[in-house]
Amino acid sequence: MAKNKKNRRKKKTKISPAGIAVTILCAMFFTVYAVYAYQQTGTIVPTMELIDGHANFRFIDVGQGDCTLITHHGEGILIDAGPGSSGRKAAEAAAVYSPTLDYFIITHPHEDHMGGAEEVLKRVKVGCLVLTADRTDEEFYGDTVRLADRLGIPILYAEDGMTLTTEHITAEIFDTFGLESDNLNNRSMIVKITADDTTLLVTGDAESEEEEYLLDKCREQLDADLLKAAHHGSSTSSGEEFLAAVSPDIAVISCGRNNSYGHPASAVVNRLKNLGAEIRRTDFEGTVLIRKGGSLAERIRAWIDRAA
Repeated sequence: MAKNKKNRRKKKTKISPAGIAVTILCAMFFTVYAVYAYQQTGTIVPTMELIDGHANFRFIDVGQGDCTLITHHGEGILIDAGPGSSGRKAAEAAAVYSPTLDYFIITHPHEDHMGGAEEVLKRVKVGCLVLTADRTDEEFYGDTVRLADRLGIPILYAEDGMTLTTEHITAEIFDTFGLESDNLNNRSMIVKITADDTTLLVTGDAESEEEEYLLDKCREQLDADLLKAAHHGSSTSSGEEFLAAVSPDIAVISCGRNNSYGHPASAVVNRLKNLGAEIRRTDFEGTVLIRKGGSLAERIRAWIDRAA
């Protein structure tokens, strides 16, 4: 004969006053942290900038393409967005480290630089989209411009001597508008970023023709601490005289692993080595982070060395 099962009442979980107090304190701490972090860096993601306030220069790994993000005190400038296949990756990186971009600059309308732009506009708040005067019939170009218009994002077309500024970041656009070329690579927007007393020269896909033009027109302005090497390290770019004028401490090459173009060219790598520049590569490292004082890992190693 089956026994009757007695209904058992579930015991109520009691929360102690101490538990309530700890929960409230944790919530208050997170709220204060989130507000402070957002005011300082524009994001609540923990970064070294929260500790020492230095600017971050990120060269986002978008495969065979370019995407550079500069952030400082909650301000952000994104230069290029990689190819369409990496657009989401570019957008997600920007959304994490700079959910509000003051400027989104496209050096030239080639797919490996602008293909991911539409995805960035969809996922990140952009204050201003900056383009060259060159247009293209490619679908990614029209889609990007139409989306910016639909979202009410102003489009600024780069002009002679233009300088873009935020409170903590300056983007100086070099005057290459007098250079006539049918090659869009040689009509790349050349941008010099200054943030936290560190300078970065971004050269798009400029080849020897544009480099020679720059040497003739503004050689003295080319000197920079950091260089985003032109055209993914192609042999058509990064001439010896140009690299000497820039004289970078660190050169970053953005290219895809085992890409079919053979980038970077060994000749370019050797030129940079002979110049004494440290070479950083997205195909080896993934996203490259450069900041004054070094990365968190570099800082920890330095602390350990000092303590030893």
